Amino acid sequence: MCIFEDINSYVDAMKPLSPNRCIWCAFVLIALTLAQILSHGQTKGAGLKGSALVESQRETVLPEYIGAPLPLHDPSKAMMLGIPSLAISPGGRMWACWYSSVTYSKQHAFGEDENNFVTVVTSGDGGQTWKTAFVIEPDFSGPRRAFDPEIWMAPDGCLHITWTDRIGTVKSPPEDDQLWMLTLDDPETVPETLPQPRVIATGVMMCKPTFLSDGTWALPVARWQDDHSSGMVVSTDGGQTFSLRGGAGMTKERRSFDEHMFLERSNGEIVCFSRAVQSQDGLLRASSTDGGKTWSELLPFEVKHTSARVFITRLASGHWLMVKHGPLDKAVGRTELTAYVSLDEGRTWQGGLLLDGRKGISYPDGQQTQDGTIHIIYDYDRLGAQEILMASFTEEDVLAGKMVSRRCVLQQKVAGGHVIHLRGNLDNSFSAMTVEKKATVAFFGGSITEMTGWKDLVMKDLQERFPQTEFKFITAGISSLGSTPHAFRFETDVLEHGVPDLLFVEAAVNDHTNGFGPREQVLGMEGIVRHALRVNPHMDIIFLHFIYDPFIPLLDAGEIPDVILNHERVANHYHLTSIDLAQEIGRRMRQGEFDWKTFGGTHPSPFGHKYYAAAIGEVFDNAVKPAGAYVRSAHPVPEDLLEEDCYQRGRLLSPDSPVKMKGFRLEKDWVPTDKAGTRKQYVHVPTLVCEDGGSLVLEFDGTAVGLYCTCGPNAGVLSYTIDGKVYPLLDTYTQWSKNLHIPWVHMLANDLEDGHHTLRLKVLKGERSGCYIRNFTVN
Repeated sequence: MCIFEDINSYVDAMKPLSPNRCIWCAFVLIALTLAQILSHGQTKGAGLKGSALVESQRETVLPEYIGAPLPLHDPSKAMMLGIPSLAISPGGRMWACWYSSVTYSKQHAFGEDENNFVTVVTSGDGGQTWKTAFVIEPDFSGPRRAFDPEIWMAPDGCLHITWTDRIGTVKSPPEDDQLWMLTLDDPETVPETLPQPRVIATGVMMCKPTFLSDGTWALPVARWQDDHSSGMVVSTDGGQTFSLRGGAGMTKERRSFDEHMFLERSNGEIVCFSRAVQSQDGLLRASSTDGGKTWSELLPFEVKHTSARVFITRLASGHWLMVKHGPLDKAVGRTELTAYVSLDEGRTWQGGLLLDGRKGISYPDGQQTQDGTIHIIYDYDRLGAQEILMASFTEEDVLAGKMVSRRCVLQQKVAGGHVIHLRGNLDNSFSAMTVEKKATVAFFGGSITEMTGWKDLVMKDLQERFPQTEFKFITAGISSLGSTPHAFRFETDVLEHGVPDLLFVEAAVNDHTNGFGPREQVLGMEGIVRHALRVNPHMDIIFLHFIYDPFIPLLDAGEIPDVILNHERVANHYHLTSIDLAQEIGRRMRQGEFDWKTFGGTHPSPFGHKYYAAAIGEVFDNAVKPAGAYVRSAHPVPEDLLEEDCYQRGRLLSPDSPVKMKGFRLEKDWVPTDKAGTRKQYVHVPTLVCEDGGSLVLEFDGTAVGLYCTCGPNAGVLSYTIDGKVYPLLDTYTQWSKNLHIPWVHMLANDLEDGHHTLRLKVLKGERSGCYIRNFTVN
């Protein structure tokens, strides 16, 4: 219990004063400690030998700094980063925390040292983007360190952040550990000013509290390597005061870093799960039937586990969730992070949803939200990649042992270098490659896809992985084109060459540089996805987000470019895997691994393309399963659309489609007569040409219409009406038109009533009076 409820009074009382006052303070400390012992008595039976909360003998001094991150706290400078925690407000705001350091201790297995500080981040968009809210720095130069933070929502509606303040590292006296708590009264907003924290106990709290049925807050607080391990610190007054009630004491032989947690069964029995040192019996269990005062002996749990933290919580259904490493009957090390569900309050476990199978995964923590979605945060490779990731799924997914809900999204990046967002799986395409041994793979994008590079490396990778498979590769990259033209050319440039089993799509760079807005970015990408899945419901789709110059300052500032967020909206909605290569390359450049010139710029050098291909190879590594384990199933297509008018039925009309023309002529083998550059796909093709003004009438059916044209030096201004409605003038000249006949899609209207329409178009005479139409785009 904190001796002074007001931290300022506590700090003032502990300041060096006169000898008489020091003697008086010591007397008060002894008296209050004795009073606690007398009031609580001794714990009966197994467990802690004494129930008094021993106060730290250290002076209680506020952390030196709690506030916005300083340059020192830049994540790109971190030498270690890990041990995360996650909490979510009733309104959906996500909060996460972890600790890190800009220095590194070789004496500690995970590099922890006296410079550890806590970072608290928040997300207001469901975890798509995160922003650092504040950092907690006990002292800038040591010897104090802040570590093992936990963030949690309490019944009082407040958000609480707890962490341990220790002088030194592992070998410091456990009775000197101070457990601090900072409370945010409004978890829906990021506060402009932060309240002062206070000390609430002695020890380390590595897991979330349990709120008992009688209203008691039960905090799992341990004094590591000490008799006061696996303790239960309680508050019976809503978090105002805290005291030690009892605990499931750990034997010296099994003692490690307790990292214990409590759950209450419906009959009032409280179960304690605690981490032990043994490799096979790394998880112990004890129980209490008197509210946590006395406990049975901590004995090995039937579920085998390595010596590492697990996460166990009660779900809204009343069932229990456990996230652990590997299968139920085997300790596998810190890998194969898997979720299980118990229908009988921890007596037996079912399901088994693999969240992340890599080595170096640890410290799951999380919360279920009101819609039933479970969110689990964890770390990966604390000293290397330094990634904090989140997995979102439902109880249904866990019991099925696979992704069956559309809310299941794995390996979502919270912090660090991870850029792969696994949604759904690649079972369909990998079944084609391994079982049918015949697969079609399409590469759909702009110039970065058209050029020799990543796609060629991926083709080689697939052929080496599956040498017995007959592959058909469709290369459909065209310079300058983004998601809108992609949506209309998908039929002719991809599907007419074959129906893919696996489709790669990239458009972020061209959508941004060509000035297509947020709505257009979704109209195009969503249209491609729905068109693809209508043709082949088993088609696996992967979004790629590449990097180019304007993205770099945004990434350096910790921001994700809007165009990538818009494409990610589509990936989330349709449960598609995506790879944010802009984030990956930006992080590596910030860390000094290479510079922009070495990478090769927007159109990478062979060196740069290898990084793009390597990330895709990692997705393939995650998709590999034992022979016969791939389950083919149609991808669910949600009835609701992100954009009702998305280009899901986009197609190209022939340039000879107009019913009436004046000043236009159809050239079947068009080549421009000026000296401006061209794209190879837009010369020697049928083109509707107007060079000095003209008009045409087009009859079409659908909800959208546009021009798929080349816009060179003579690209003019158009006036047009649709069904008599007059639209604003359209200047088809672009910033590249002076020296290039650039391919472009100009959408004239995209929100028409579905039905028959008449377009009347006129090219105005002037300094520029040309129009060169390769196709009309119709949805």
